[in-house]
Amino acid sequence: METADLDVSSPEGGAEVLARAAAGDRVAFEALVRRWERPLFRFLERMLGCPHLAEEARQTTFVRVLERGASFRGGSASNWIFRVAFRAAVDLRRRERLRRAAPFEEDSGFAADSPAPDETAAREDERERVRGALAAMTEEDRAILWMRIADDRTFADIAATLSIPESTVRLRLVRALGRMRRRLRTSGFGGDRCGATRS
Repeated sequence: METADLDVSSPEGGAEVLARAAAGDRVAFEALVRRWERPLFRFLERMLGCPHLAEEARQTTFVRVLERGASFRGGSASNWIFRVAFRAAVDLRRRERLRRAAPFEEDSGFAADSPAPDETAAREDERERVRGALAAMTEEDRAILWMRIADDRTFADIAATLSIPESTVRLRLVRALGRMRRRLRTSGFGGDRCGATRS
């Protein structure tokens, strides 16, 4: 069977492919990797703040998925895989003792209407403040923030991924955003652009 024939998008299909990959089916494992390599990398890079560490954590995730796939007991394969990735990132962060926030994507080229040097410096200063506020969060709070705002995942999905109650996800997100706002205000950063607490 070709990887294109395997359905990894539906909950049932994802669970079946996960079980087959854990049982040693190479085609099923390739289908899993193709489906999840990019979303996992984006998630891990935001959590770890470094593409090299994100790649290492992604590889660890796929190894653990193979090793532990037989322990999957149904439900959302996506949530289970992201939970494995989250734990891999936390383990790696502890090992590396990395306390940086995820970097913002920078424009690679120079536009004709490039901002003045003082505007560029002000923007970089704002980015540094946001990075500092993110770095002050726990890994789990940063993961909740990333999954809710950048990945647009539901509170129920985040709760299942992190194995915590949905009410805890909502509470932690509100508190994390509140701490972040206070930290940014104290550092002179204005504006309230967060709408992540709406369901």
